[in-house]
This record gives sequence, structure tokens and C-alpha cells, in this order.
Amino acid sequence: MIELKKSGEASRIVVTERAIGKSHEIYDVLVSEDGEVDTKIRGAKEGDRGDKNHRDHTFSARKVAFIKITTQGCHGLTFPSFSRLTEVEVFSK
Repeated sequence: MIELKKSGEASRIVVTERAIGKSHEIYDVLVSEDGEVDTKIRGAKEGDRGDKNHRDHTFSARKVAFIKITTQGCHGLTFPSFSRLTEVEVFSK
């Protein structure tokens, strides 16, 4: 879980991964204002990323203090491996 230094309005989260060939991360992005109640805003599955090394998750603006990413790991390799997510950026509206 990522705790922001200060809560604020957010409407976009960009998640970057270390992509290798056709590998892909499977995960969900959840946000919370209080750290107790999580709201799923987006998920990622095979084919979502395209040719980029990131996914742009936009949602209706809401107050955010915590971001949680639950992952099933990186797929598309010889065997599923640990997460290859490397960066999470949060943007206000």
C-alpha cells in the first residue's frame, strides 16, 4: 500500500512496469481516503498495455490518501514471476 504524504483529489494513476517481450502484469488498482475502505478503480490484464510500458488508469475525481495495487504477478514468460511494476504516478484533475 502506498500512503500519500497528503490526501487530495486524484483522477488518474499511471502504473509502469518492466515489460519484457509480450509479458504482462495482471493487477487491480484500489484507492482509499481513510486506509480502511478500498475502492477498485481499474484493473489490468493481458493486452491492456499494448506497445507501451505503462497503463493509464483514469477515473472520476475523488479524494485519495492511499493507493493499493494487488497483483497476480507478471505473466507471458516461461512461468508467472514476481511483480515487475516499477512506478506509480498519481495525478490530480
